[in-house]
Amino acid sequence: MGATNPYSGLVGGLSAGELELLRDAVEERRLREELGFGTLAEAAELYRSAPPCPSCGEPSPWRDGRAPSGVRRWRCPSCGARFTSLSGTVLENCKKPLAT
Repeated sequence: MGATNPYSGLVGGLSAGELELLRDAVEERRLREELGFGTLAEAAELYRSAPPCPSCGEPSPWRDGRAPSGVRRWRCPSCGARFTSLSGTVLENCKKPLAT
């Protein structure tokens, strides 16, 4: 006979929305332990910390805050274009969670 799960009582009272948030937090922690990052924003910072401008190729853009998703936003001093660290990559318009 298996041991009882000590967490079943804790999650039993959660609403569907709270359960979804808990699932996302557990998945983010699992990814952080396996890959070293848990969100697309963290992956972008690690692998594309200072991307060139996708419009004119300027190699030294300025930091310009963060997008609503948390990904760093950049502004080109030459042409004024605004872009993120994921611009020009396959993940540019990705709406899926990092685990997917």
